[in-house]
Amino acid sequence: MKKESLEKCSVIKWGAIWYSKNKLDGVTEHIIFENGLPVLFTTKREIREFIKQKYWYIAKRKDLRAEPHGWRMPKLVKVKVELPALKTKPPKITKVKHSTSKMLKLPLWQRILNWFRRNKK
Repeated sequence: MKKESLEKCSVIKWGAIWYSKNKLDGVTEHIIFENGLPVLFTTKREIREFIKQKYWYIAKRKDLRAEPHGWRMPKLVKVKVELPALKTKPPKITKVKHSTSKMLKLPLWQRILNWFRRNKK
């Protein structure tokens, strides 16, 4: 495996921030989640369409924008997702033509899975 894959990697995506402002709670902002995961898209257009489809009613209802709710339309935001670097080196995998070992007869994905199970901390 290449050295670059052991370092941190990051991806830039587009997300939406929930925004509300009222006297009781002040300003509330957080990234919008669905099914326990943040809603992220690769283009600005996709996240705009998502906001229009899901939160269109906020723009039309003055009662939700007024006190005590203070809801506003969600805002677009760029999100940088960073994955931490690997702590251990992944296994070096080479092809073996005539192997008699039981381990080498396993499929490649099974050998990688076994390696991660052995090196789990």
